Amino acid sequence: TAAMSEQQFKLVGTLQNETPLYLDGRAEWTGAVDTVPSTAALNFKGPLNALAFDATTDGFLMARADGDVDITDPALAFSANVDHGEKRLSPESELRIESGALNVSGSMKVVKIRYELRGNTGANEKLTLNVEGQASGLDAMDDGIDGSFDYRIGHPLLLESALEGRTVVALKNDRLTIENITEAPFASELEASLNPGDFDQQATAAISWNNFRVPGIPGADLVAQNGQLRFNGTPAAATVSLNSVWSHSEYGLARIDTSGILNEKKLSLSNGFAELLNGTIDFAGLVDWRQIPSANLTVDAKQIDVSVLRPELDARINLAAEARLDAPASGLQTSIALKQLTGTWLGQKLVA
Repeated sequence: TAAMSEQQFKLVGTLQNETPLYLDGRAEWTGAVDTVPSTAALNFKGPLNALAFDATTDGFLMARADGDVDITDPALAFSANVDHGEKRLSPESELRIESGALNVSGSMKVVKIRYELRGNTGANEKLTLNVEGQASGLDAMDDGIDGSFDYRIGHPLLLESALEGRTVVALKNDRLTIENITEAPFASELEASLNPGDFDQQATAAISWNNFRVPGIPGADLVAQNGQLRFNGTPAAATVSLNSVWSHSEYGLARIDTSGILNEKKLSLSNGFAELLNGTIDFAGLVDWRQIPSANLTVDAKQIDVSVLRPELDARINLAAEARLDAPASGLQTSIALKQLTGTWLGQKLVA
């Protein structure tokens, strides 16, 4: 919640005793939001069954809105348009919202929503977002709320295509369920269930994907052919698991499976297994972010085919090692302690 201080509120207007009642007035607010001097003004005029309004904000967020509402309707029929200007989410963030337009219409029974956003993520990388959908049940929340939204996201990291999908949400008996499906540029499914009022309660989530091409790798293609990531638990203690198959244009197929225990401070990995480079790797360890991001891993690799990486090297190796990675602000630091090394190297037996 944005901090506010030195607030002032002013309301002036007239009320005409007609049928229905007729209002004509203006509300003004001045103050500060996150230390930024800000103002807001609302003008309203008309009968209660067709009360027109327009509003403006300045300072922390520059925006304008207009619409109308039927206050006499129990379902509160309304229509509103909101346009907002440039906004940087934080001084440190490279994401800058350049403009946005929101249209909302309907009633508390069924609300239709359309939103368009234009932004920039730094290095002149344009970001676009289009969302359109509807929500129902706001007039009888005890019976549950549900909604569905189609979206389209454009960004250079999406390889000059757009991420398109649909999200379906439902809130009933204090339980929020979310389903999300994408089809382009890759297929994915997300299912999640949680209590939005108490994040310490049990939550479950599972996301699966197919044919996701990882962007930003020059000279090669890395594709997540399929996979699934699962979460079950609370922020204090949850189990996570990953099963995935990858392909690389130069290094071939790889399968990575692992599971672990996750909390707010660390991730303990166990039962890690990978098939790659014509060999296998067992791994386990701890990822910790309490002070600086760090990881401690134990690795046991068997029959790794070095020629996959360097065709001129005829070698197969087995190794056991312990590795530590630290990521302070000064840069990544890595240390590896080799415990065992055997195999063959250019036709010679290798023992270390």
